[in-house]
Amino acid sequence: MAQEGRYEIRSGWWVVRFRDSVVEHGQVKRILRTQRLASTTEVKLKRNTAPDKHGCVALEDVPTDIRAVARPYLDRVNGSSGHEPEKNRRLGDFYENVYLPHIMRAKAASTLNRTFDRHQTLRH
Repeated sequence: MAQEGRYEIRSGWWVVRFRDSVVEHGQVKRILRTQRLASTTEVKLKRNTAPDKHGCVALEDVPTDIRAVARPYLDRVNGSSGHEPEKNRRLGDFYENVYLPHIMRAKAASTLNRTFDRHQTLRH
């Protein structure tokens, strides 16, 4: 399901909040991101609407200009731009957290010894 984001007004700025997937220590984690979009003096709230006490604005009350500015950020996390957290993984991280555990389960001892020897040669 695609994220629409949560729109808020904070310190005179329109912001959108959304969850993003990142690779941290070999694991994919979800983190909350906040992106500043525009000043509230540049883009006003729709007529007869107001944010709640926390600054949140209902999705239907967010101006279309603000939603258009937020769209590239939301498309990136929704996968519309080909962004996937696994593509941000470092080679060494992949080797230690994905490849080595796999070959330790699937390969014979002689293959493991040869693989570890190659790894040590590459590290030096």
